[in-house]
This record gives sequence, C-alpha cells and structure tokens, in this order.
Amino acid sequence: CKVTPALIPRNHRIEQAIVAATEDGDFSLFEALLTVLSKPYDDQPMFAAYMEPPKPEERVLKTFCGT
Repeated sequence: CKVTPALIPRNHRIEQAIVAATEDGDFSLFEALLTVLSKPYDDQPMFAAYMEPPKPEERVLKTFCGT
C-alpha cells in the first residue's frame, strides 16, 4: 500500500498551465498535468520534471483557495 504520492500538483506547474490556457488558449500543459497526476503513486521517470521544485523565477507567491 502506497501512502505518499511520488507526484504532487506543484503550484508553479499549475500556474503555467493556467496562464497557457487563459492567455494563449493552449491546454497542452493542463492536459499533461492531468496525465501526470492521474497516477500520482506510480514511478513515472518520464515526468521527472514535474517532481522538481520551482526555480526562483517560477515561484508562485500568490495562490487561491483550492490550489
């Protein structure tokens, strides 16, 4: 039984997907997040970038309830 997910929804990745969708009409980052997070307990080496913490310029300083 796995209790700790390998992948979690990181704020900087969510923010990137929101910006791409709302400003550019590009939902590819959102769709990628759905794919990655659909199996959070599985080892998914091809999605290693989604495990990385944000770079200083990617930090999200303001979030909203539920994100």
